[in-house]
Amino acid sequence: METAGPSAAPFCALAFFVPTESGRRYTGTLRNHRGEAVLSQADLRSYDGKGNFLLILPRGGLKSGEYQLEIEDTAGTRYDFEFNL
Repeated sequence: METAGPSAAPFCALAFFVPTESGRRYTGTLRNHRGEAVLSQADLRSYDGKGNFLLILPRGGLKSGEYQLEIEDTAGTRYDFEFNL
């Protein structure tokens, strides 16, 4: 996963890859270092149809620190990405 944007930017961009399968839907949950959900988004879609995703997040309200992005599909498969802001 890559993060982009200086800490003073009004947003941050998360680029990640998840192997996608036809007919499955994807949900993302962003958790802080305490495991609390701070953002959730249903029906995420790969921008290229191959599994590459770009998630733009508002920086306001997201403090510097450790985060985990959980991506889950409708079959129950989960992918976890850890990163720091």
